[in-house]
Amino acid sequence: MSKNQIAGKYISSLNDQLGLSIKPQPIYQSKGLKTHMLKSKHYIALKYIDKIPEILEKPDYIGVDRTSNAIC
Repeated sequence: MSKNQIAGKYISSLNDQLGLSIKPQPIYQSKGLKTHMLKSKHYIALKYIDKIPEILEKPDYIGVDRTSNAIC
């Protein structure tokens, strides 16, 4: 049994906005994400866990955390 499931696909049209050149590829979600969120006290974000595929398909916010270079 796999530990991860495909939650969506990276949309290459975001490359221009992010200054990247990433090819379309699957984005994986850990099956332990909900447990992690509970342990880390991310209670507010839990209500969005089932909407992750929709959010990845049609994001309404795109950003880069300049302190860690992580895409948000």
